[in-house]
Parts: sequence; C-alpha cells; structure tokens
Amino acid sequence: MTPAELAVAAQAVARHAWANRDRAGQFAGDAARWAAGGFAKAAPEVVAAREAACVACRIPGAGGAEISGWDESAAGGIGACHVCRCLAFKRSLATAVCPLGKWPA
Repeated sequence: MTPAELAVAAQAVARHAWANRDRAGQFAGDAARWAAGGFAKAAPEVVAAREAACVACRIPGAGGAEISGWDESAAGGIGACHVCRCLAFKRSLATAVCPLGKWPA
C-alpha cells in the first residue's frame, strides 16, 4: 500500500468511527425519550409516512445529481440514512423525531 492509499484508508476509517460515535449518541437520546414516553410504538400509518419521508430524502451525488440518502443495506442491513445517520427502527418509536425535520407531524 502506498502512503497515499494509506492516507485515504485512514480517512475512511476515521469517518466511519465518527459516524458510529454520532449514531450511538443519537441512539442514546432516542432511547431515553422512548423510555420517558412509556415505550410507545408509532401507529403503522405513522411508520409508513416516516419511511416514505426517509426514502424521499436526497443528498448530492456524483456530478451534482441527487441520490437517495436512505440505504437499506447500511448499518449491517438494518437500514440507515446517510444524511442524518438515523437507523430504520427509529421510525417505529412514537417519541422519535427526524433530526432534519422531514417527518410529518
């Protein structure tokens, strides 16, 4: 591996570590709010509306084209958003909110 390749790999590892740290912090806050709310689950129609909003979320891609921020295979197959770092199961928590404000009220 060349020094340049090593530098690129190190940057990728660092981004991954920060992303996981941020995701862990989000999870802790979401779990605390869910516990305080009595572990209530969102109604199926609410979960469906949240899922639609997640799938519709867009981020800039190569060449300026927008691509979906949602990735069903992310986070070990759980599914996650590359924009806000939320995991799929969060949509089913009654007390959860989209950190970007994209979920219907």
